[in-house]
Amino acid sequence: MEYTDLLTEYNYTPKIFSRIICSHVDKIVGALNIANEIAHYGERGREAETILREFLRNALPKRFSACTGFIYPGFPPKKHTKPLK
Repeated sequence: MEYTDLLTEYNYTPKIFSRIICSHVDKIVGALNIANEIAHYGERGREAETILREFLRNALPKRFSACTGFIYPGFPPKKHTKPLK
């Protein structure tokens, strides 16, 4: 569903839509601030990844998925390293 479809179908105004997005961002930032207090860097990163992944799973259309790993700007991912000889 596109942004304009949401505005029409659910009678959202841009102001209300913006407030909804901001409320989600506030929740994420709050959760990340708490996760940032974890002493172990690996566990801190894992928790931050979980927070972002759960947000994406709820926000993205079902045809997309979010799992552990890396974020690539495109597919297939470009190789940024030279092959070993």
